[in-house]
Amino acid sequence: MAMKGKCITVNQLEQSMEISSGAIYAILTTELGYRSIYRKWVPQKLSENQRLARLNTAKKLLETYENCDSRRLTKIISGEGTWVYYSTPYSKYKKRSWVRGDEQQAKILRPDFRKPKILYTIFFSSHGIVLQLPCESGMAVTASFFTEQVLPNLIKNIEKYRPKTGTRGM
Repeated sequence: MAMKGKCITVNQLEQSMEISSGAIYAILTTELGYRSIYRKWVPQKLSENQRLARLNTAKKLLETYENCDSRRLTKIISGEGTWVYYSTPYSKYKKRSWVRGDEQQAKILRPDFRKPKILYTIFFSSHGIVLQLPCESGMAVTASFFTEQVLPNLIKNIEKYRPKTGTRGM
């Protein structure tokens, strides 16, 4: 039964085979040579070119700010948008699997893009959060969404955050 599904739990085996979890664990590890590991969560499959592009961008940023005045770094505002799913795709224990000896851990891809979700955008600086903005349900995320919804809110919050200079010099 364990060979059919590597993601089966000790509790499921215990119920179906009617023996203790300790005995099942001993059989799986000692006699069959399995070990229980968590599968690795990866956000998406990146091509080699995409990985290199990200690495090169990070290196350029480090070079640019290596000799920069540290006060200027505190003025940087950065943002990130992420899709938040309405349901948790995997619990901690569903991400575990049984593997033999030196087998590699399995990878789990980001959840299906068609599942119900909401876009959550956040902008922050070294002083904290500048703007948090969830996208309204059912709204299309387009360039006009960012220019008509996100940007005006961001500018308003930057002016609160920097009352003397606002967006000047950006």
